[in-house]
Amino acid sequence: MNTLELHAQVNGYMQSIGTALKALEHSFAHLAPRTQLDDACIDALTAQAQALIAQAAALKSVQHVGGGA
Repeated sequence: MNTLELHAQVNGYMQSIGTALKALEHSFAHLAPRTQLDDACIDALTAQAQALIAQAAALKSVQHVGGGA
């Protein structure tokens, strides 16, 4: 499996995103309330996450065509 390093890299990014989301949650709960701009940013994050979910699921339909590494 020559893709294990890529899987690990993506997993690391996902963990970083989860940590950042927890920091935002803490900020909203303890430092300052959400603003309309925050809500717009959250909507954008949600849309990006949904697009990534679709992209990740589509990986299962990729067919190898040969050549390359």
